[in-house]
Amino acid sequence: MINDQTETAYFRSTFSVSNPSIFDGLDLNLTYDDGAIVYLNGTEIWRVNMPSGSVNYNTTASSSSNDNDNITTTFSNTLLTGTNVLSVEVHQRSTSSSDISFDFKLSGSIPGSVNVNRGPYLQKASPSSITVRWRTDDPTESIIEYGTSLSNLNLTYSNTSPKTEHIAQLNSLSSNTKYYYKIKNNVADLVPSASDLYFQTHPSTGTDQPIRMWILGDPGTANNDQRAVRDAYYNYVGTNHTDGILFLGDNAYNDGTDAQYQNAVFSNMYEDKLKNTVAWSCLGNHDGYSTNSNSQTGPYYDIFSFPTAGESGRVASGTEAYYSFDYGNIHFIALESYQTDRSVGGAMYNWAQADIQATTQKWIVAYWHHPPYTKGSHDSDSESNLIQMRQNFLPMLESNGVDLILSGHSHSYERSYLLNGHYGNANSFNSSTHTVGATGSGNGKSDGTETPPTKNRWVYLSD
Repeated sequence: MINDQTETAYFRSTFSVSNPSIFDGLDLNLTYDDGAIVYLNGTEIWRVNMPSGSVNYNTTASSSSNDNDNITTTFSNTLLTGTNVLSVEVHQRSTSSSDISFDFKLSGSIPGSVNVNRGPYLQKASPSSITVRWRTDDPTESIIEYGTSLSNLNLTYSNTSPKTEHIAQLNSLSSNTKYYYKIKNNVADLVPSASDLYFQTHPSTGTDQPIRMWILGDPGTANNDQRAVRDAYYNYVGTNHTDGILFLGDNAYNDGTDAQYQNAVFSNMYEDKLKNTVAWSCLGNHDGYSTNSNSQTGPYYDIFSFPTAGESGRVASGTEAYYSFDYGNIHFIALESYQTDRSVGGAMYNWAQADIQATTQKWIVAYWHHPPYTKGSHDSDSESNLIQMRQNFLPMLESNGVDLILSGHSHSYERSYLLNGHYGNANSFNSSTHTVGATGSGNGKSDGTETPPTKNRWVYLSD
């Protein structure tokens, strides 16, 4: 039994191996909070966040860990023929620690075998193209077989240069079409085909049809709270397809490292949707702690592939820091509010103005991390990023017909008037001049005549 006073929990499992010699090593994957020691057949093989020397049930972990921290390692093959015993002890940081977590996976690696340990996930789609990405634990070829029928994957992408980071752009696709796929190397299927392993190209630009986007603000806590939000959306959407995921930044706490992205996005988190739904993002400040937008280096820019040449719609930005894309009759503009120049007349401003003036789409959606209006866990009256996005970008975007703006950063639920033309601090707000409709009750259109369509469904879930 585990309760609030538990200092150490012990787990044991037995399994049988008929021929251990087929494995050249062991792969270990541990989820823990706060420390752990792993034993195989009575011999310690791994110690994580624990002091050296002998331990007992009163020994505490060396330090607190994040909820559901995850770590992997490899170990030499010491499996026995027949019955093997795997044991793990999980230690709390203190008797007052409020939670404990544990999960463990041991797998044998076969000589010459390759495992996919990230993805597949989908990037920068258009009506005629899409990018598929995945990561392998060892360098190998990049091969995708795909087709419009699960039983007939008659098209092939192949790059025989061995690599661990695989980026495959598939071109000459039909618009608004579902393609099933599988991932291979020259030896075997690495990710076999399945009914939920597919990608769907964008409809032709301007197409009027129902659209479902999943919008995630500051999700990257990598714990069960994040999974609870995920599960709520999964339960809501059921078997219906999601057309895209918009990450509003701070996707992986606390510093946006590659390991933190693995836990907060790719491992036991969004992998069931990422393999069949295109993901888009803007940079948050936590993502930016390990990333440089000017040089487009760091984990965030290594992980994502965004359109720089206008290949997903409208004006080429020349950078992954900010970009745009079309989906049906909606034009999306992603801006970077943390490290990029936010001044009027700066490169991002000039691009955004040219891009929004070039689109003829019925709806325009802009998103960036730092909200122009908030009195939640952040204050848009005092923080320069928020003030500059409100004062510099909102007038231009609103004058060019933006319909919806999405932001994260403030970890709270806030209600607002429907605002129009308010770019100052909160004390300058006047409900008689800065709202759409009487006391902000309008429908969001400046003339108040057009009712928003019920067919465009927006789901906003945030941790």
